Amino acid sequence: MILKDIDVDVNSHSWVGSTPPTSLSSLTGTNKINIFLVMIHIAFRTSPPQSYGFALGDMWAWFRYFPAISLDSNLKLRPEWQNIDQHQKTILSDDFGMGFSSYVLTNALDLVAVIPTNYLLDRISFFRLGPAEGKRGPKKSPDFIAFDKRLNFHIFECKGTQSSIRDLEDQFKKGKVQKRNVLDPHRLIDQSLVVGMFIPQDGKKEKALLKIEDPEIQLDLSNCNKDELLKIITIGELATYFHLLGFPKLGNAIAVNTPLKNIERTRNEIFSLPNVMFGQKRYIYHTLMQRFDYYDYIVNNKVLYGLEVKFGIEENVINTVLKLEDYIQCTNELYNDFRDLPSWIIYETENGVRVFTPLGCFMEINMIF
Repeated sequence: MILKDIDVDVNSHSWVGSTPPTSLSSLTGTNKINIFLVMIHIAFRTSPPQSYGFALGDMWAWFRYFPAISLDSNLKLRPEWQNIDQHQKTILSDDFGMGFSSYVLTNALDLVAVIPTNYLLDRISFFRLGPAEGKRGPKKSPDFIAFDKRLNFHIFECKGTQSSIRDLEDQFKKGKVQKRNVLDPHRLIDQSLVVGMFIPQDGKKEKALLKIEDPEIQLDLSNCNKDELLKIITIGELATYFHLLGFPKLGNAIAVNTPLKNIERTRNEIFSLPNVMFGQKRYIYHTLMQRFDYYDYIVNNKVLYGLEVKFGIEENVINTVLKLEDYIQCTNELYNDFRDLPSWIIYETENGVRVFTPLGCFMEINMIF
């Protein structure tokens, strides 16, 4: 595993009239975080439920981030990263902001599923923002909405920068405005957070910092149906799984709840993939490989050759999805009570990590030498 020291600052004073959950506030201080787990969350968060193949996440582009990370015990970027163009630096900052936010909040809040709020805006008429909406600037919606095993909902806005901690603070001011756009009169939202990540470039004296705040906001989900909200978030998560498995047409069909044409071809292609048993469950999976050319990237006295990633979905989940025409019914067929679902299960080894999600997929990253 690749552990990095990262400072975490949970601003407890920003919880006006309340206190942060102990699972969050206890993170304040220096934490050792497994970068592979962050990369897994980057994969999920950069693969939206509905996508048509031209997003970086569709091509597993997050692979390229691993060799950009320094071998130093503190999280920082390699010297070579300074020569990358500014556009690529911005993308890494954004993606790491999402990955660290998603990883830390999933662990601390026991999240079951996370989807982009823009997907929810497209699918549910009662989920709306405030006076104006947009994709950028202060009227932009928060990035993600999630629910946990207690069926509480959470929203969070992600920030990322390589410039300085001061720049991160400036981004937080914008994030607070973006959070105020969410309306929730029935108090369905439990935690509404702005989470930011500063990743120093080589030579910076400042240490990596993950900052979490909960500024006072006004929320209003006017005519919200809690059960429908749970179902839409669930099928959005399932749609992401099928995109990651390499079946974008099926992923999009699930996301918009429209029966997939030529389902038999998709079924045959899925079940032509290899399978593996973990415990009593069988998973259909595929494997990707990314090779690197860094002769000096030495881990445990061995030169890193590349990364191998396996991603799979539980066979029962696949069979259930393929037999239904109304994908919303997946929630009734597969998940009788969300509160009975397992939390994320994580196995860390010397050379990698394997995770199992509550809704039935696994992902594994291993270093190859």
